[in-house]
Amino acid sequence: MKFGIFDYIDARGEPLHKTYEDRLALLQAAEAAGFYGYHLTEHHATPLSMTPSPSVFLAAAARETRRIRLGTLLYLLPLYHPLRLLEELCMLDHLSGGRLDIGVGRGISPMEFETYGVDFDQAGADYEHVLNVLYQGFTQDRIDYRCDRFTFKDVPVVIRPLQRPHPPFWYGLRGDHGPVFAAQHGMHGVTLGPDEKVANMLATFRAHWATYAGDRKRHRSPVETPHCGVMRAIFIADTDAEAERIARPAYKRWFESLAWLWVERGSFPPISISADYDQSKAAGTLVVGSPNTVGRALTAQAERIKQNYLVLMLAFGSLTHAQEMRSLALFKTEIMPKLAAMDYEVSPAPALASA
Repeated sequence: MKFGIFDYIDARGEPLHKTYEDRLALLQAAEAAGFYGYHLTEHHATPLSMTPSPSVFLAAAARETRRIRLGTLLYLLPLYHPLRLLEELCMLDHLSGGRLDIGVGRGISPMEFETYGVDFDQAGADYEHVLNVLYQGFTQDRIDYRCDRFTFKDVPVVIRPLQRPHPPFWYGLRGDHGPVFAAQHGMHGVTLGPDEKVANMLATFRAHWATYAGDRKRHRSPVETPHCGVMRAIFIADTDAEAERIARPAYKRWFESLAWLWVERGSFPPISISADYDQSKAAGTLVVGSPNTVGRALTAQAERIKQNYLVLMLAFGSLTHAQEMRSLALFKTEIMPKLAAMDYEVSPAPALASA
């Protein structure tokens, strides 16, 4: 099993430059611990994200690290001009020495789209168009593409990514469509939610991966064996009591940031994570405690879910930088070695009949 970090960089009530500096230090520590990847979200007009331009933060992270892979989960493709995004991604791949991963999606928040004046009802179509232009830009010398939103005719491609034919794509696995889309396009997949739900989602993704080899070849995917990932928020302290005391208010503050824009607009986010601390722990989406408690919980989850990639939300809400660093250190020394030895690859799942 490999390990990654999933990060919102939510508002902390402190100078923003300190938040950035502390997060880069946490990222360096994760790299030293042997983590595989770092995945930054994209959100707008909400305290859930203090990095609404993830490329800017990733550019800084590229210069502060040497081995850990860097990317998004995910770029909100409908909010981008595809040529500008293409050029930024190529730059990031070179700045990072070929460590860029590209998470892509259409988004789930109409309110964030409204702030940009973008029609959320068109997000699905816009997502497909932007992704198609990215594929052309990564694999062709000229871009020719016409749709309702964009028209490109004989546009020269003068910048290429370091990774060829392009950096790996990642996709958030949701609903019935997610596993199919990711398998067809040769994308790594990450999901979240209660154990049973994510176990079924990853099993479906593995089965579709066995089915759609031809589609992946046509998309020139560089991914041979996909990461089948699950996201978990965790906090570890020396004792269960200390961990509970710190994590409970931290989780409350983080979820308030997550729901803030939705609540302000009279709605609530449609996600597979509970606002209730105890319910989240019971569902397995939040794992808190001493190294023994957290280690047992994550091991049992891995045996049920059979993921080969564990993506940890290590920093959230009111946790201090020192508390996050201690949590990471305990995970590295007390939990990570056993989990790393657990091996769940894609091959056991039978193929599904293609549509």
